[in-house]
Amino acid sequence: MVFLALSVSDAADDWIAVIRAGARGYVTKTISGRELADAVRRVRDGDAVFSPGSPGSCSTRSPTGPAPRHRWTRSSTC
Repeated sequence: MVFLALSVSDAADDWIAVIRAGARGYVTKTISGRELADAVRRVRDGDAVFSPGSPGSCSTRSPTGPAPRHRWTRSSTC
């Protein structure tokens, strides 16, 4: 199962826990509806998506190592 986490928290501990649980993205509720819809599509297509400023926004790896069969991409310029 692939999923995208939508949260009010931008704490690193929360991000890491959700990614370790299998999320392919983590966005905060500060994003627009259009950005959320785009994030859902990108995760469905194999990308990883992170809100700008989140701990994963500049990462090209998951916190537990490389993600097999998935492309980890940046959602913002670092």
